[in-house]
Amino acid sequence: MDKRIVLLSLLAFSMHQANAKTPSFQCLNMRPQTFFGGFISGDGSTVVHEYGVLWSEQTGVQALPCYQSGQDVRGISNDGTTILMNDNIYVTSYVWNRNSGQTDIPNMLWSNVLSNDGRTAGGVKVENYDWTAQLWSDKTGPIPLSDSSGQPARGGIFALSQDGSIAYGVHRTDSSLLEVYRWSQTTGMEFLSPFTGLRKTTGFDDIHVTDCSADGQFLTGQMRYHIQMETGQIKTYYESFRWSDTEGLTPLGFLDSSTSNRADAISADGSIIVGHSSSGGSILDVNAFIWDQEHGIRDLNKVLTEQYQVNLNGWRLSRAMDISSDGTRILAFGIGPSGEFDFCLVQIPEPAAVLLVGLGAGLIRIKRRTK
Repeated sequence: MDKRIVLLSLLAFSMHQANAKTPSFQCLNMRPQTFFGGFISGDGSTVVHEYGVLWSEQTGVQALPCYQSGQDVRGISNDGTTILMNDNIYVTSYVWNRNSGQTDIPNMLWSNVLSNDGRTAGGVKVENYDWTAQLWSDKTGPIPLSDSSGQPARGGIFALSQDGSIAYGVHRTDSSLLEVYRWSQTTGMEFLSPFTGLRKTTGFDDIHVTDCSADGQFLTGQMRYHIQMETGQIKTYYESFRWSDTEGLTPLGFLDSSTSNRADAISADGSIIVGHSSSGGSILDVNAFIWDQEHGIRDLNKVLTEQYQVNLNGWRLSRAMDISSDGTRILAFGIGPSGEFDFCLVQIPEPAAVLLVGLGAGLIRIKRRTK
């Protein structure tokens, strides 16, 4: 082998080893009392609990300054400075920024998602006694969403691209069929195959959209479908998926004998998906999962302990709730050895770093053999 190739490869290997993030696990001492959600900023520096507890690398755990009883958190920006809030008492939504304070979102009764840049929010409003999609931007204010005939999107917005220019939601037709749509400022609202006319033309009958990649090209969520067994029994499955224009629909599969899982978040480039898998009706039957195209769906606990030799100290990760933009930090709900709850921060290497480490180690072996 050409010595120059070996030396360049070793240099790349050494650089990635220096920059690679060491696999780790830590409890954040946020101590949630129940199985509620949380969010991590895109840069991985800040975590916020749904009910107003904040953690950052700089300050540790503290109360979210804007939080009041009856409110809940619905999203956080890439740098952790902007947070999307629901007020369930006054049935309103607002964004709060660490520097500029609170900005109310007109007519949005329930917010679902905040863009990574913190400037666009998606949710629902009530129009003519019906739930309709609502998009809001701090540049333009409310943005109406309607189909080609001018009919408003009935349902909510659940996923936004990095800059909020692409939105995904679920539309319910007059005949109660579900249709997933994508909206952008250039193309308007378009319904996506195979998510059209659910309960009528496809093998699955319900759909949840949960997140999309930074550029809006990859979408993830959960679909429900039924299979008739040889005994005649109808078995129901809840399966996560990834979808794109180019690849179409990719079911993520199941952990072991489970028949239910839900994707909760996707990395910025769409390559990694995290969520939770359930094999029963108890929280003790729920396990966090991680998915990528090379390995498929895997138990996050086993990935940490078996692949990365991380000691979880008796903790079990029950739900992977969110993931940083680069896919290296995962926010998980954990159950401790004594049954206590906490939010846990998981650190894993970038896939490219793992690949280069293996490549570099292989080249070192080749070099040694050729001496």
